[in-house]
Parts: sequence; C-alpha cells; structure tokens
Amino acid sequence: MKAKNLIENQLAEAKELVTSVEAHSTARILYKDCPLCESNNIRKSVIGDCSKQFAYNPIIPTKMQWMDCENCRHQFINGYYTDEVLEVIFSQTHENLVVGHKVEEQRW
Repeated sequence: MKAKNLIENQLAEAKELVTSVEAHSTARILYKDCPLCESNNIRKSVIGDCSKQFAYNPIIPTKMQWMDCENCRHQFINGYYTDEVLEVIFSQTHENLVVGHKVEEQRW
C-alpha cells in the first residue's frame, strides 16, 4: 500500500510540474528546433526549479523545461524569455553583482 501511495504522489507531483511549465509558457518563446544545430530531433528532458536562485523574482515562472537534442547532444531550456520578462530580470541588479560590493571583504 505504501508503494502505491508513493507512486500516486510522484505522479501527482509530475502532473503539477507539467501543468506549471505549460501554464507559464507565455514567459518564453519556445524553440521549434535545437538552437545550436537547428535539428528538430529534440525531446523533453528534466524540469528544473529556479525558485531558490539568489536573484529569482517571483514574477517569473519557477519551472523550466529542459530539452535534449538527439543530434548534437546540446541541452537547453525549451525557449528564451520574452522582452517583457527580460525587463523584469534586468530591472535591478543584485547587490553582490554590483562593482565594488564589499570589495575589502573579497580581497585575499
């Protein structure tokens, strides 16, 4: 019975991830082909979560669908961000990326 519950929970989590990726597809312009070799021999890989990244902005979807090119073995996100999402991403600079941030503490 525990194994059945575990499988059901894993299926529910997987469906939630897929739904999340599909719901936020408007944040990205999806690739039809591999951006490196232009092959259309691509397949879905894993789904990533960027919500723990230090510069994450909650306006941007947390789930990322990774793709694999079967021809050149390139792995890439299923699309690139729209101009509107890029404006959000680059609207502010995280303090540790500013030139001179804690310069004395970072000297060896």
